[in-house]
Amino acid sequence: MIVTLSVILITLLFLRIVLHADMKAVITASMEPDIPVGSMIVIIPAAYEDIHVGDDITFVRDEKLTLVTHRVVEKDDEQRRVITQGLSNNVSDAPVCYENIIGKVSFTVPLLGYPIMYLETQTGKTAAVILVFLVIVVMLASEVLEKFKKKKGMTSDDSPSKTDTALSDINPENKE
Repeated sequence: MIVTLSVILITLLFLRIVLHADMKAVITASMEPDIPVGSMIVIIPAAYEDIHVGDDITFVRDEKLTLVTHRVVEKDDEQRRVITQGLSNNVSDAPVCYENIIGKVSFTVPLLGYPIMYLETQTGKTAAVILVFLVIVVMLASEVLEKFKKKKGMTSDDSPSKTDTALSDINPENKE
């Protein structure tokens, strides 16, 4: 479990640091069926020239800094803006200026958005801190226990088993 979590953490750190990627959770059905609710999307910054009709992009919609991920359906190179639309929506969105585009959706992972949504809550943040603390405590405790066993000259192979104890209790002189 620790190895799996470590691999995931290293991968996410690599995406964030090296590729400047951002991970978000999909919370509405506007991009279904291609990107279902609860998916994690990985967003990579993109130059305007690298954004094309058919790309899924994430952008800031309004002054409240609402993030939206929709598909580019039209591109206006003269004004450097795009028109987007959710796959489940009947109408296009208002034009989006390039300055409001966070990046292109590089890939999605179904269901992995749910833990992200949970970690964005106060309860989730608290649970994550407690989990990290418990992992550290367990690791330290196992290390202390191992040092204690070595100090006592006992390895895990030296501990008596039930079979060994049962056989040593048999009196060889009592034969029936």
